[in-house]
Amino acid sequence: MKYTNTTIFAADPLTNAGITAFLQEDRSISLVPPVHLSQLEVAIVAAKVVDDGTLDLLDRLTSDTAAHAVLVTGPLRASTVERLARTRVHRILDRARIDCVQLVDATLEAGDSPDVLRLYDEGQQTERLSAQHTVVSDASEPAGDLSPREVEVLRLIADGFATEEIADRLSFSVRTVKNIVHQLTSRLNLVNRIHAVAHAVRVGLI
Repeated sequence: MKYTNTTIFAADPLTNAGITAFLQEDRSISLVPPVHLSQLEVAIVAAKVVDDGTLDLLDRLTSDTAAHAVLVTGPLRASTVERLARTRVHRILDRARIDCVQLVDATLEAGDSPDVLRLYDEGQQTERLSAQHTVVSDASEPAGDLSPREVEVLRLIADGFATEEIADRLSFSVRTVKNIVHQLTSRLNLVNRIHAVAHAVRVGLI
């Protein structure tokens, strides 16, 4: 049996444990610790938001190993995808929708296709990655830019509370709750409060 040597790079232990459980469903995937980068074929990089630290990690993996990366994250800015095209990211998966089959398939595909990225120039790789994932305009608000107060209001909406009940629980006026919902839906180009809740769930905020 051919084994695909895989390392997980996750920001928190819970995400690491979840990805580990998914990958252990396939015995052909061999999990190796980060200290053995010379053996690495696939890197699973999980990040709620792709920031400078994530990009630096992907750069190091590109320069120091022959591994291809599977990136598990939320929505990306167009400029971030262009930046990712200069690394060896093979697949991008949505952290809010990922399942075991998707992750295992992406890992095995990355391990079985070590030379495929050489077929693409930077522009083609940008298009390829953009087609795999939710990409927002650089002019849009970053997906994770909801204040704690906005997240708490959306969490209560998701739990079925009416505006008056939310105001009472948070010691806000009804007008304040309505303003919070109106401002965040306008800022993020969302249709209504249901759309706002769906957005927050999709990017992992609630």
